[in-house]
Amino acid sequence: MSNFTKLLMLSLVFGFVSCKKSNPVNNIAQNSFKINNDEYALANAYYAVDSADGYTALVFVSPGLTYNPSTFNLSGNGNLIEFDISDISATLNSGNYYNPTGFWSGVALNYTSSTSPGNEYEINTSLPGTLNITKSNSIYTIQYEYTLTTGQIVTGQFVGQALKARF
Repeated sequence: MSNFTKLLMLSLVFGFVSCKKSNPVNNIAQNSFKINNDEYALANAYYAVDSADGYTALVFVSPGLTYNPSTFNLSGNGNLIEFDISDISATLNSGNYYNPTGFWSGVALNYTSSTSPGNEYEINTSLPGTLNITKSNSIYTIQYEYTLTTGQIVTGQFVGQALKARF
């Protein structure tokens, strides 16, 4: 067998061995989310503890949109994702969370603070969904995948600092 034939066979074997189903979150850019095939950039992540109501709001906003966790106000124009999770500690903890029943979680596209809440879509809490938070020093890696009540699949990830406010 020639060296060329051996190299070709080795390449084919390696190609078949290395083929495996990839994690959908790995198929999107860092600091972005996808709804089906449409991808949206994210600029910042915020979290705020609401100890009176017993949840932590985890909010991701696109460029052009700012969230003030102390007043619950959004300003500017853009897209956002919010998860209201039952962990109410003073820091955003690492862990795997399921979209909790009783709290609002969802997406708002084309939000305009002065005129329109945009198109809001809620997470379908009767279907499995994941929210995975890991922290190394002050950097968070937050990955999520879930289904909206419209049946659309949302996948996303954010890597960076989560800006904290306590209210």
